[in-house]
Amino acid sequence: MKTNIKYKTNHVYTLMRNKTSIANVKARIHASSFYAQRLEGFVKRGTYAQAKCPFHPDNNPSFSVNTETGYARCFGCGWHGDIIDFVSKFYSVSLFEALNLLKQEI
Repeated sequence: MKTNIKYKTNHVYTLMRNKTSIANVKARIHASSFYAQRLEGFVKRGTYAQAKCPFHPDNNPSFSVNTETGYARCFGCGWHGDIIDFVSKFYSVSLFEALNLLKQEI
């Protein structure tokens, strides 16, 4: 069976280009201000911040954000991820659409 080398090469190139794009978006978004605009009760404490989780009913801040890396975790519902994962879940869109939304904010 003959494989399509051109397809594989283009596919790998597209994946690498998207990896570069993802790294570029993550580097250019300021995590602290990004999450502060979207989360209720956002309070920054050093390199971490806490807020109420937008993904479940939350009376006490259980959503923790590392403001340097943009990585977040909810200790109430267990959700965790980076800024792209957050946008994907917050707006109920695919990861690709979340990346495009973030590109528009830059």
